[in-house]
Amino acid sequence: MSDPVLPFDPFWTLGKVLSGAIALAYICFAYLMADDLHAVYMFLFILTPVACIWFPDSMGSYIGYAMFSIGVTRESHPGFVYALGWLVLLLPVLLSILGYFLLKP
Repeated sequence: MSDPVLPFDPFWTLGKVLSGAIALAYICFAYLMADDLHAVYMFLFILTPVACIWFPDSMGSYIGYAMFSIGVTRESHPGFVYALGWLVLLLPVLLSILGYFLLKP
């Protein structure tokens, strides 16, 4: 049964807003702590995870060649792509927390 008020999924979901805000915070932090080049590197780092969070169906349906001539032979589940995108996006924060507790004197 379709919803007559919202016949399609809304574009701005909570996951998209949060991932966009985190990505923007990463880029601003890299710019403030280093320089323009590091902000560009951070943008390139977060491009794929944010795409996996925003478009898991499209990213998961890709079949073909990836990096280093490794072939993708079947589609990935959108839930897996979404979760992996969040994991990679939050990886710098997780590693910082882990490093703080492991290297604490």
